[in-house]
Amino acid sequence: MADVSLLEREREVEHSRTKLTQDLAILCSPDTFAAFTDDLKQEALNTKDAFWEELKARAAANPAATIAIGAGLAWRLFQRPH
Repeated sequence: MADVSLLEREREVEHSRTKLTQDLAILCSPDTFAAFTDDLKQEALNTKDAFWEELKARAAANPAATIAIGAGLAWRLFQRPH
């Protein structure tokens, strides 16, 4: 009875090792790395686009504040350009 359980456990361990080896091969492959970096770049672009869209919407919702901020920045740049 103990031998059967031991053989079962050894098979489970061997199966786990095989799966780990396969998973590591997938994780270390250049294709996986390329896909990861592509996804990361796309997510960064989407976040940037969403940020600018929100900023434009907020500026359009309050044009007086936008003009005041722009005037303040222009004044600062003309006073100390460097």
